Amino acid sequence: MKKLFLAIVSFTLALTLACGAMADAVITGNGYAAYLGESNYLYLRDPSGVSRILRAPIKDLVSMNDTELFCLAQSGQLYGIMLDASGTRIVAAAPTEADLAAITTVQPYTLEEGVLSVLRADGTSEVLSEHALVACTNGITLFYIEQGAETTVLKAYTLDEPTGLITDASALHREIGAGVAEPLSMTATEDAVAIVAADHSIVTVNLADNSYHTFPATSQETTVAVSIGNKLIRLHEDALNGGYVVELTSDNQTVVTATPAVTATPAPTATAAVATATVKPTAKPTATPKPTSSGSTTTDDGRISKGASGSSVRKMQKRLSELGYPVGKVDGVFGDNTLVAVHLFQFAIGYTQRSYASSAMLDKLYGKNAPAYDRFMALESGDKGEPVKILQQMLFDLGYLGKDEKEIDGSYGKRTAAAVKAFQTDWKLEPATGEADKTTMEKLCELADLLAAGKPVVKPTDVPTPTPTPTKVPEVTPPTPEEPETPEEPEKPEEPEKPEEPENPEEPEKPEEPEKPEEPEKPEEPENPDKPATSSDL
Repeated sequence: MKKLFLAIVSFTLALTLACGAMADAVITGNGYAAYLGESNYLYLRDPSGVSRILRAPIKDLVSMNDTELFCLAQSGQLYGIMLDASGTRIVAAAPTEADLAAITTVQPYTLEEGVLSVLRADGTSEVLSEHALVACTNGITLFYIEQGAETTVLKAYTLDEPTGLITDASALHREIGAGVAEPLSMTATEDAVAIVAADHSIVTVNLADNSYHTFPATSQETTVAVSIGNKLIRLHEDALNGGYVVELTSDNQTVVTATPAVTATPAPTATAAVATATVKPTAKPTATPKPTSSGSTTTDDGRISKGASGSSVRKMQKRLSELGYPVGKVDGVFGDNTLVAVHLFQFAIGYTQRSYASSAMLDKLYGKNAPAYDRFMALESGDKGEPVKILQQMLFDLGYLGKDEKEIDGSYGKRTAAAVKAFQTDWKLEPATGEADKTTMEKLCELADLLAAGKPVVKPTDVPTPTPTPTKVPEVTPPTPEEPETPEEPEKPEEPEKPEEPENPEEPEKPEEPEKPEEPEKPEEPENPDKPATSSDL
């Protein structure tokens, strides 16, 4: 069962290194396989078959040693991912050519202008073919397609186990079967070889029995494919930014359409050689769903499609509900709500979002390590699927994602990132990066619940405008009347105070001092006959 590898780091990879080694879409070694899958996430499968998902978009893989897988982050940092899932480390914040060369493993071969040379364990090289079209290795075997006079042939050489190089090429040489004319690329895992043809269709070769399978082209951009376990991953090279972009991840058995006729060249006798098996298909073509008597829709591969009904649907709904997925009513009918829950579970386990539950998905759903629904799961640019649709719907309802619901497309692109950044800015969620982290998701869900309950949502940035209305109400009742009454009271006493000033008549009393006219009484003094008396007496 796949388990979520809980680490929040984004990884990227350089296609070419200064030392000339090529980076790959898949790297295998010591029983481990690292590859790019759904949403360009990094998948790391250990020898027991358990896969861990690093939920961060990456472009490519650099190299792998006995303990670590090396990747370049989108920020430019060089990371080391511990194969035992014990953690990650920053090897270099700004890696130089020397840093990249130090962690780049020695390639056991070179292919230039059709000349395929292998590096021997003693340090010398040996030319294996002068007409090789493509080559790859899974850490155990070197594969290549050689152009013959009329046909192409897929050949293999077993590598020396301790060194991963060639010990005795002639002794370990074998032919697997037919090649592909004008192949665009070829990758190899311990499970299979995947070849992209000139028309962008894909041919896979199951290494367990050398059986061939053909998958039709789904895009004219497909340049690389990886077949691992029951998964087929289609990628194209990113000419602008380097690395790869995952186009589609699907279950192998649901897209097999035909098995090509293969004429295998008899393998030469060799010690440790693997016998070439007769080519035969191992998976049936996708069957057309057919209704059963109970009304349910089933397929030969055991998947449950939308519109199905019955006990199998009820069982699936019940399990999804136990894990917290919003399945709606457990009624045994595979309707729209159930499809949303299925899409959310498919996203959680790294599967492509489909309108049916495949048998592989159901195995994981009923397994003990099935992931529970996390409503607040962080999302970021490059994510695709139902969780992104839910994020976009909340942003749209809150007025951050345009005015047309066509923006709700389930793809976390530039518009969605800009909307998230605007939301973070308005609600003061720092830092405003445009990536929907857990805190942002929690706030969005909180506001979405308010809207669903019919309650208003007011942005913090809008508070200054509506705030005056509530504050004026208290001003009108107690404070406002008191302020006008205060100036009116002093005005009334001021008017009587002015008339009181004349009442203070110290100055008007001065005219009452006409007691000075009493000085005429002094002229009455002449009545004092001092002088007349004197004169008369004399």
